[in-house]
Amino acid sequence: MYPKHEKALKAQLRAHMLKKLLSVVLLIDRMKTANITPFSTLFMKNSEIKSSKNVLIALCKEFLKSEGDVIRHLAACNYQVTFEQTAVDEYDYNVVNIMNDLKDGVRLTKLMEILTKIAPNTLLKQLRVPAVNRLNKIYNVNVAMSQLVDFNVYNPIEAKVLTHSLTHSLTYSLTHLLTYSGYCRRKSG
Repeated sequence: MYPKHEKALKAQLRAHMLKKLLSVVLLIDRMKTANITPFSTLFMKNSEIKSSKNVLIALCKEFLKSEGDVIRHLAACNYQVTFEQTAVDEYDYNVVNIMNDLKDGVRLTKLMEILTKIAPNTLLKQLRVPAVNRLNKIYNVNVAMSQLVDFNVYNPIEAKVLTHSLTHSLTYSLTHLLTYSGYCRRKSG
C-alpha cells in the first residue's frame, strides 16, 4: 500500500464504521421504542449505560475527539434516540411465592394490565420501582386496585392490608377479574 493513500483510507474506514455504528444504535433504539425487539431488556441490569443517548456518548468518546455535545449535533441531522431502560423494564415478573410476590404491587399491576387489556406499561409507568419501603408498596398496590375499581369488578381491599398480608378478598377479586376477562374474550371472539 502506498503511504500517501494510507492516511486517507484510515479516515474513510473510521467514517464508515462510525456511520454503521450510529445506524445500529438508531435501529435498535427505534425497535425498542416500538416494542418489536425479541428481548425484554436492552442493557444489563448492572450496566452503567441505560439509554441510547448514553451509548452514543460512550461511542463518540472513543471515535470523535473534542466533538462537544454529540447528541445536539446528531439532532441537527435529524438523528434522535429516545429509549431509556427503567427499573420496570428490568423487573422479574415471575411469581415464586404468591403470598409475598404480590405485596410490592408491581406484579399485581402487571397482572391488571394484562387482564384488563389496557395498553402495555400504562399503569407500570405510574409505579415507584423499586418499592423499597412500605409507602412505595402501598402506592403501587393502590395503582393496581384502582384498575379493579375502574372495571367495576369488586370493591378492593385497602392497600395497607394487602402489603401486610395477602387476603382472601384479593383472591376473590382476582378470580372475579379472571372470570370477567375470560367472559369478555369469549364475547368479543
